[in-house]
Amino acid sequence: MAMPIRIPAEELLRFAGEIFESAGLDPAEARDAAEVLVWADARGIRSHGMTNLAEIYVPKLRSGEIRAGAPWEEVSRFGTTALYSAHGGLGLLSGRRAMAEAIAIAAEHGVGCVAVRESTHFGPAGFYAEMALGSQQIGVAMTNLGGRAVAAPIGGSACLGTNPIAVAAGDPDRPFYSFDASTTVVATGKIKEAARRGEPVPEGWLYRRDGEPTRDPAEYLSGAALPPALGGAVETGGFKGFGYNLLVELLCGLLTGGPIALDADSPDRPENEGIGHFFLALNVEGFRAPEPFCDAVTAAMTGYRDRGRREDWRGLTYPGAPEAEKLDRSSREGVLVDDILLGRMADLARLLNVNPIMEKDAE
Repeated sequence: MAMPIRIPAEELLRFAGEIFESAGLDPAEARDAAEVLVWADARGIRSHGMTNLAEIYVPKLRSGEIRAGAPWEEVSRFGTTALYSAHGGLGLLSGRRAMAEAIAIAAEHGVGCVAVRESTHFGPAGFYAEMALGSQQIGVAMTNLGGRAVAAPIGGSACLGTNPIAVAAGDPDRPFYSFDASTTVVATGKIKEAARRGEPVPEGWLYRRDGEPTRDPAEYLSGAALPPALGGAVETGGFKGFGYNLLVELLCGLLTGGPIALDADSPDRPENEGIGHFFLALNVEGFRAPEPFCDAVTAAMTGYRDRGRREDWRGLTYPGAPEAEKLDRSSREGVLVDDILLGRMADLARLLNVNPIMEKDAE
């Protein structure tokens, strides 16, 4: 059983930054990448935080599958839209650059839309959507998995990515809206986290190649696939989740000229995963003044939170509220990690000759 431990956010930032720098990034890029991971862990999104240093980023940076120092190239620009190629660079950096560009365009023209091709795993989509809040804009972020298939409509074979969609709006210092979810029933990071903890996954998260369900997360590595978020009868293969999933493929793959999960078995599949991202920033000043808009968002979120309260039930919540509560505690007491993850980080520290994470106290 993994034991919870609290670590100061700045210590996690220090460690992740040094790991990224030792893996080939320059110091500024390393810090930028580290911030995305700690952002996730501080909000309880552990499937997209520090665990991916060992799971994804360090191994792929060291093997060259993720290119440290890859060029950031503008491919095309038209009006308030732009397309960039990340040339296999770290998606944590590609996402920050592209969303910042979308926000800058929206500040001048009302809306900014930036897509990226030839990128890699970009972590928590919500980070990029929430970047827009500091400019009093609405942010949208999504990503596909490029030419990698990990999900299947129920009754079908693997032909989909997890393809998350994130949207954020409001004042970041007050209750605001922040929705971030995969279009599959769950993100693959949660499957990997269960495997790391040695715990079964809930029924319905994984299906074997023969269509039979499994609760063993280790079977994901041997071909078990996630279904789309259902939103309908099982016989339809989760048609609502399937439709949202294909929307992400449309905007992140087909629009950018990159691969989609359906291309996983294609002989023309690129050497890297060819992941595509899509970012939208909307300046609310084109509709109403920012302050009244943010006031309205806060009023709406707190209104939803207070509906339906009963003595035997803690009441409703809204997208972003659980993460905000965890962030508040992380800020006061340190970020929650477990001893299994700390062990993996200690292995990374030895591998890359970096000072290990210094523990604060037990939960």
